Amino acid sequence: MGHAHTAASSVFAGLPLVVAPGVVSTLMMPSELVLPEGWSEDDTLDFERPPAFTLHVFDGERLVSHTRVVL
Repeated sequence: MGHAHTAASSVFAGLPLVVAPGVVSTLMMPSELVLPEGWSEDDTLDFERPPAFTLHVFDGERLVSHTRVVL
């Protein structure tokens, strides 16, 4: 299994895939990266962003995922 440090959604093997965000750090996307001098591509985790979570709700027929930032 594992974790990804960022919220994402996709389809894998014909099934919906939802990845919950990080609660401590966020993986920055390439378009968000403006690395300060002296940083490397290994420094792509942002510890300053607020934590977030995904709540999955199953009503017996449908699964709905809600992602929220904790402020």
